[in-house]
Amino acid sequence: MKQYNFLSTLLGLTLLWAGTGCSQEEEMSMISAVHSDFVITVAQEGMSGVYSRAVTDETYTTNFEEGDEIGLFAVKDGRIKDDFNNVKVSLNDGNWKIADKNLLYEEDEEFGTVYFAYYPYNSELSITSVESPDFFKGLVSGWTIPADQSTEENFEAADLMTTFEGVSASQNEKGQYTIPLRLAHRMAMAVIELPSIHYNFKNEDVDLNTVPYITKAAGIKFYKGGIDGNNEIKPFLVDDDSYRLIIKPDEEPNVVGVANSQQYKLQTVVAAGKYKHFEVGGGRVEKEYLLEIGDYYCSDGSLIKPADLTDTNKEHVVGVVYYVGNPQPSALYEDIKNYKGELAQTVTEHNDILLQSYPGCVHGLVCAITSGKTEVSRFCASSKYRYAEQISTFSLDKTHLFVSAGGSYAPEYLLGYNNTSILQQLAILDTGDPTGESASDDMFKVLNEYEAAYSVPQVTTGWYLPSYGEFKIMSENQQVLDVSLGQEGFEKLWSLPLYEPTDNKTAYAGYWTSVVRANGTMLGALKDNGTIKAFQEKNTKDGRGYFRFALAF
Repeated sequence: MKQYNFLSTLLGLTLLWAGTGCSQEEEMSMISAVHSDFVITVAQEGMSGVYSRAVTDETYTTNFEEGDEIGLFAVKDGRIKDDFNNVKVSLNDGNWKIADKNLLYEEDEEFGTVYFAYYPYNSELSITSVESPDFFKGLVSGWTIPADQSTEENFEAADLMTTFEGVSASQNEKGQYTIPLRLAHRMAMAVIELPSIHYNFKNEDVDLNTVPYITKAAGIKFYKGGIDGNNEIKPFLVDDDSYRLIIKPDEEPNVVGVANSQQYKLQTVVAAGKYKHFEVGGGRVEKEYLLEIGDYYCSDGSLIKPADLTDTNKEHVVGVVYYVGNPQPSALYEDIKNYKGELAQTVTEHNDILLQSYPGCVHGLVCAITSGKTEVSRFCASSKYRYAEQISTFSLDKTHLFVSAGGSYAPEYLLGYNNTSILQQLAILDTGDPTGESASDDMFKVLNEYEAAYSVPQVTTGWYLPSYGEFKIMSENQQVLDVSLGQEGFEKLWSLPLYEPTDNKTAYAGYWTSVVRANGTMLGALKDNGTIKAFQEKNTKDGRGYFRFALAF
């Protein structure tokens, strides 16, 4: 299949390059192959285009790949030859071959014959008469572009290419006869660059640039015409910043992108065989940034200083940074001891589920702007929640992924994502329910509801339940965090009312953590006269507390 790259080249195939000398003009690659006494060559033209900013010497070059198929027609005396009507030609082992025909060139028979080709091949295509000067005029005018171009296969199926002129066979230096086909794009293409911020962190005490941090429009959807589910179209995502969309040439694309309640419109007409580079919402932005505790984290992954918060950007805030640096256990610890201070376990990259699942999350931790719900909840429906016991039942393909895969570990470690992942696995193990709601009436239900209400980008882990050690860091930085969380609509840490015990239920005014104390008992993070304490009598069924989630980015 084809690839669209900047000045890309074919791998494993012999190329002969021909260019026009102008950096924005088309380039083509030649693939030659012998089939019997015929040689079929296919020249693949790239799309030349126009940028909305100053970019030079960049051309989208089209490359055929193994297995691609074209359709071939032969015309003589103004008629399509019966035995050469929509013949399939495939690229196999670097050669263009016709599977069901043995091509032998006969000078008397072939004299005056010209050939036309198109891509992608369609066995149902029927052309009964020869149109001049454009053999494929009817095919082009009636070409249907699919709404879903999100896969490589669908994208390529939309990208019609044809020859413009009929070509005759000519004899090469080896005495073989060659059909030199040259395919050109008949549709146009929109290259859509989403608004994105490429952060270059200025922190000197910790290196946050080992993995680039890039944000872009989260959850963007595209529509042709009105913003309606029936009008949704799906471009092909090429990289973190851009989509590709095949469109009709010389027609206003009338495409609208919608993300974070913002609309981005593409209305510029693009000619056949050309592309237009659209920068929506400002396109790519490079930003120097000093990441600090108390900074706001937004639903699109962008960061805002407290002094820069406005009524407009406030609605996109989902959390506040409470830890700066790489939170992955393998970067923080050499080994970890269990809850009783015994059985130290070595921490490696292989049993670091955070690193394995989200290697790019090395920049910091964010706490949610509110609790999952404003009334206290039990952790789950069972007072015999067998967290520690069940871990030992994990199959080997799971245990090697988790630091705490031998029991419950000391609460001070930053293992919130690790612990929540184990809880998720246990829920699946118990019930087969990947949402966890069947095994836990409250924790996973509240977590899933919060995720739906406060969406976050794919550059994060998504929301999880912090460990006690993470709540301890929040407590140590509470004065700074509460300044940021003091905004209307946000919630300061440990600010919800004390829960009074009734019907022998355990009183509790703090947060549930993801740390297990024993079967049926989870550790809590309680604030007592301004001092954080590990609340150790929290029965999972009868105890009551709040859920305050976090994420890594």
